[in-house]
Amino acid sequence: MEEKTIQKSGEGLSLFTWIKIVLVNLIITTVMIFIYHYRFAPPQIAVVDLKGYLAGLQNLYAEGKITSDEAKRKLNEAIDIIKKESEDSVVLSSDIVFGKNAKIKKVELPRLSDEAYKDYGEILRKFYQKKERY
Repeated sequence: MEEKTIQKSGEGLSLFTWIKIVLVNLIITTVMIFIYHYRFAPPQIAVVDLKGYLAGLQNLYAEGKITSDEAKRKLNEAIDIIKKESEDSVVLSSDIVFGKNAKIKKVELPRLSDEAYKDYGEILRKFYQKKERY
């Protein structure tokens, strides 16, 4: 009868072999994390107060503090910021977001001025009064 020797796992492996095993494992794990993140993970949700920004922009324009070209430029800047954010996030234009997603971030648009927002509450009140009549 032949005697068979069974080699226990780990016996006889050199340090170089263990280093290769660990490196291959690290590479595979890193690749799998990136694949999961970009293909399967839920998207990040970003919130922007577009109504408030547009109301402030409208106030500045109505009061003559900015010109039509400046208003268009500021609006285009805001649109560019929103487009940039929407490349890797879901952008919602709302005051309240409901959901279980813990990754909610607020997109900040360029600040207009404090005067732009002074009548914002009055504008919203008038808006909702018109809505209630219908």
